[in-house]
Amino acid sequence: MNSAGLNMQKSGLIGAVLMGLCLITGMAEAEKSFLQLSHARLYPGMVQVLTLRLPTDTEITGLWSLERSVPYYAEQGSEDKNRYVAYVPIGLGQKPGQYAVLLKYRGNQGEQNEKSFFEVLPKKFPSQRVSLPTSEKKELTRSPSLETEADVLGAIFSQHEVLRCFDGNFVRPLPGAISSEYGASRVYDDGRIGWQHRGVDLVAEEGAPVQATNAGIVRLAKALKVHGNTVVLDHGQGIFSIYNHLSKINVTQGERIEKKFILGQVGMTGLATGPHLHFGLSVNNVRVDPLQWTETGPL
Repeated sequence: MNSAGLNMQKSGLIGAVLMGLCLITGMAEAEKSFLQLSHARLYPGMVQVLTLRLPTDTEITGLWSLERSVPYYAEQGSEDKNRYVAYVPIGLGQKPGQYAVLLKYRGNQGEQNEKSFFEVLPKKFPSQRVSLPTSEKKELTRSPSLETEADVLGAIFSQHEVLRCFDGNFVRPLPGAISSEYGASRVYDDGRIGWQHRGVDLVAEEGAPVQATNAGIVRLAKALKVHGNTVVLDHGQGIFSIYNHLSKINVTQGERIEKKFILGQVGMTGLATGPHLHFGLSVNNVRVDPLQWTETGPL
């Protein structure tokens, strides 16, 4: 074989090797996981935290779980410009089973997707008898204001600050013991079954100071008929905290406050059997157990 033939053979061999390396690199890129889940198994009331890490030349085209689109947010403070965080809340009505998170993205290999799975476990919530002290309080359990106030709160939760306001771990708004758990079914003294409790009740003396669980913007600070004197804080990225039955409110709507700022004082306004704080947390307009965030953190 002459030198020209040898050169052509070498060139073909080098080209084949390079093509093979490109294929291997492309396969490795495709096999990389860009989606991380905080939990393999969760109970109703918990939140699945998603971390998305993508190459700089890649863009997200969609993120879904539990049959709905999931909002995602740039991770603040990270030098990686293509790193995001998202939250999938597991509501009280979520049935046990295996569920998927689907990430779709566009990069050098075109449109691609990645799917990860998690399991929602069954959980038995307690039942709690509630004896209301006065006929006026009893009437509140049948008040049309229940539905009206739920609509008001839902409208607030659907419009949120995109940037993260919260800083680090969430804290308990007061140190009181828990008198009613998240998810507990209410049975009133006349035998009627009420709604499942969508927060926790913390016992304290009337007038005890209530602090903000984290930094945020006051979205509501007013008296409600059923929920009593109420404060709602927007912590950004679809996360809100709720404080009900206050005897006094110390903040105004639109005010920016820091973590542990004193929002008001414990009371028993609205539908309450005694002095306590109802403390709730809403993530993407789904009420979740706030103690996941104050005791261990969402991760």
